Amino acid sequence: MGYKHLTREQRYTIEALFQTPMSLREIGEVIGVSKGTISREIRRNCDMRGHHRYRWQLAQKKYERRMKTRMHFLKFSDEMKRTVRRFIVYGQYSPEQICGRFRLEGKEAAPLASTSIEALLQYKDKIHTITADNGKEFARHKEIAKRLDAEFYFARPYHSWERGANENINGLLRQYIPKGTDFSEPADEKIAEIEWKLNSRPRKSLGI
Repeated sequence: MGYKHLTREQRYTIEALFQTPMSLREIGEVIGVSKGTISREIRRNCDMRGHHRYRWQLAQKKYERRMKTRMHFLKFSDEMKRTVRRFIVYGQYSPEQICGRFRLEGKEAAPLASTSIEALLQYKDKIHTITADNGKEFARHKEIAKRLDAEFYFARPYHSWERGANENINGLLRQYIPKGTDFSEPADEKIAEIEWKLNSRPRKSLGI
C-alpha cells in the first residue's frame, strides 16, 4: 500500500491508537494504509510545540491548509493543446515561457471564480446551469459549479449561439458601455445603475 490522503476519521483513529502500545505498521493495518503513510502523517502533522504529540484536529487543519495553497493541476484539454501549438509555431515560445503564461492565466481564474460566486450566490436557487466560452479564465469552473450547485457547460469554439443569453446581454451592455471601454474607469455607482437597468429589463427568452 502506498501513500494516500487520510480522512478526518482516520486521523482521529490514529490519535487514539497512538496512545496504545501499537506499532506504526499495526496502526496502518487497522485503518487500511501502509506504515509509510502513518509515518509521514505523524512527521508532517504532529504538534511541534507539544513534544511532537499527534493531535488529529491540528493534523486536519495542517492538511486543509496545504490543500488550499498547493498547485492544482488542470486537465490538458484539446483547447490547451491548440494554444501550446500556437505558442510554439507562431510565438516560438520555450516550454518554460509557455508554463509561465499558463500560470499567469489559472491566477486570472481565481478572482473571476470568487467574483462570480459572490455575485450569484444569492440567486443560487434560481441557477441550474452555466454555459461559458473556452477562455482560461474559467479554469476554476468546478469551484463555481460546486458553490452554486449548478451544472457547468462549455460552448464549442466559434459557436457563440450556444451562449445565447450571454451574447444577448453583451449586446444590451454596449448600449451603455461601448466596446473597448476600460471597465476600471466607470464609477461603481454607474456600474450598479447599468446592472439594475439590465436586470430589470423584460426578457422574452426568459419569459419575463
